[in-house]
Amino acid sequence: MQQQSPGSSKHPKPNMKSRGLRLEHITLIRLLEIFANILIWIILFLLMVQVVGRYVLNTLPEWSSEESTLLFLMWMAAVGASLGSANNSHLVVDSLVKVFPKKMQRVIEIIVYIIVTIFLVVAFYVTAQLAWLNRATLTPRLQIPMSLVQASIPFAMGIMLYYNIKYFVLSFRKESSDKEL
Repeated sequence: MQQQSPGSSKHPKPNMKSRGLRLEHITLIRLLEIFANILIWIILFLLMVQVVGRYVLNTLPEWSSEESTLLFLMWMAAVGASLGSANNSHLVVDSLVKVFPKKMQRVIEIIVYIIVTIFLVVAFYVTAQLAWLNRATLTPRLQIPMSLVQASIPFAMGIMLYYNIKYFVLSFRKESSDKEL
């Protein structure tokens, strides 16, 4: 086995010109990752303000309440679920499926894709309606529309639906390329 020197790898180093964030390199996954990072920093800042405000200043600014932290946590959960779908990394229990022959496994996979798609469409529709109906309802302390909080759920459902359909279509391409081999 040949040892590689530090700094060398099997993959070539990217050109220094391409290291910047240029529009053609931005993908939906990258945008979700950036959004998640921004949300994490906002949540950390809010928590820090809350701790300092409570234990040092004995008062909290209106905007730093648990309500605002909850708003960003809801969006963080939505973005995290979306990234899980985008990276195809949600938990899968497939030990029972692996007992079946390959053709039956493929049928089960198709059924699962269809069931998940139906669930995501229904969940998107219902939660989008809920967010729309609550557009005039304001949060108690911050006085922002509840639909801003609730919009995180149809946002996540829409992104997960996109990736579910994408991976479903790609599974047929993979299947056809496997048959050619």
